[in-house]
This record gives sequence, structure tokens and C-alpha cells, in this order.
Amino acid sequence: TYTVRRSGSKLRLYDGGSELVLCEAKSAATVTGELMGGLVEARDLVKPTAARRPVNLRLVYGGDARRIDAGVTVVPWREVPALGWD
Repeated sequence: TYTVRRSGSKLRLYDGGSELVLCEAKSAATVTGELMGGLVEARDLVKPTAARRPVNLRLVYGGDARRIDAGVTVVPWREVPALGWD
């Protein structure tokens, strides 16, 4: 697990072996494109060094609905234990 600080965001980078996962947690209950900007920007920095592994983006937030938006998996904080972080 690595911590990445970029543009005021604190992101976590998890090495899942066959994939890399960039994750950011936000307390907001509503997701906007602005909330996902740090993840997308960090992905673009990590991608060239990812050694052909996919870089998956996860945004954990205070809302209730799980969805994929602009390539980011948006996950309610209550579902974090079920994600399989190893």
C-alpha cells in the first residue's frame, strides 16, 4: 500500500498482483465529476509505470449507491469490507 498526495488529494495505491487499485475516500454523499478528478489525474501518472497491469479506480463515499462513473467504481463506505483489497 502506498500513499499518493496530488493536488490536495490523498490517494491510496494498492498492488493487487494482477492489477493496481487507486482509491480515494470522500465524506460527500453526492458524487460529482470534481470528486473523481484526483483519481483520474493520478491514474494518468501511474499508468505508464504499471507494467501492463490495469489501473482500477475506486472512490469510497458517504452515499448509498454503488455504480461506475467515468471509469471510476463509486462505492458506498458500508461496502468497503466486501471489496477484497488483497
